[in-house]
Amino acid sequence: MPLSLKHYKVQVEYVIAALSKLDPLPPDYMSDGYWPSFENADRQFGREGMKG
Repeated sequence: MPLSLKHYKVQVEYVIAALSKLDPLPPDYMSDGYWPSFENADRQFGREGMKG
């Protein structure tokens, strides 16, 4: 699995875990503000240009 995809998976799992602890869920939980974008997965981890 490419490293950028692994990073994206970790980020999405983190958001899911964090949101699942909230009761009630925020009404805008599907907003882009909560979710990582795959295009920025490496950049958010400080690994610009990493391929894997």
